[in-house]
Amino acid sequence: MATKQRSKRRARPDKAAPKRRRPGLGAIGAGVAGLAALAAIVLAVLFSLGVVGGDDSAASQADKKLKAGQPVTAQDLADSIQASWKTTFAAEKKTWAPATITGGPTGDDPCQAPVAVYCDSNTTIYLEPEFMDRLRTRAGMQSQLAEAFVVAHLTGHHVQRELGITDKVEKGEKLHPDKAAKIGKARELEADCLAGFGLRGLVDEGVISTQGIERAMTAAGESGQALATDDPTDFNQETWHSTALKNRVTWFERGLRAPDVGACDTFAGLV
Repeated sequence: MATKQRSKRRARPDKAAPKRRRPGLGAIGAGVAGLAALAAIVLAVLFSLGVVGGDDSAASQADKKLKAGQPVTAQDLADSIQASWKTTFAAEKKTWAPATITGGPTGDDPCQAPVAVYCDSNTTIYLEPEFMDRLRTRAGMQSQLAEAFVVAHLTGHHVQRELGITDKVEKGEKLHPDKAAKIGKARELEADCLAGFGLRGLVDEGVISTQGIERAMTAAGESGQALATDDPTDFNQETWHSTALKNRVTWFERGLRAPDVGACDTFAGLV
């Protein structure tokens, strides 16, 4: 989950997938708008609220094509995933403003967390070194998939911010405090779905295999639980372990195979 100014602080085995046309962004924000008791909002309005121009140098680094069998770093994965989202946004004639990718936060950073986290206030993905080391160790043979999942999930939170979903979720939690925990978990599941959507190119090219996604997600959960105690009702924390694994896998699979990002709306029925 993303943070603001403070913080205390996953596919069934893949088969040979056919090449896909690049799906569009769909109607992903509609369910979230309902949570905030706002009028129905079409996709164009979501973009006008959330998508802004910006330096796309980070995403452009992924112009170097990753190849199956070659070693890849977390930064390589992040660049490729963001390049994929840049293509998706461009297909809708929208500008993708990439997130910044870095290691752990410094003393001056607005978000301080002991786990890998997306920080809303400075649009930065922090891949905290101790968390990432624990993740690789716990994931074992699925370490590359675990890294890819974590990076894609956090990038999913950035997509939520760019689409205006983050603000509406926060408002929804304030307007419906009795449903805040469910809303928070729905936001995490949506980021899991967006993670699958963002990774589909790497999966199609054979760079990443989703075989063992359960182990990869469990490793992320165990690593997060070892380093932080998070509360799903607290908007300012990344809840790597508080959502049922079966649900995370289901939504990740949906994103991996969905024809459109609109299939990632997890907020239906919460109001």
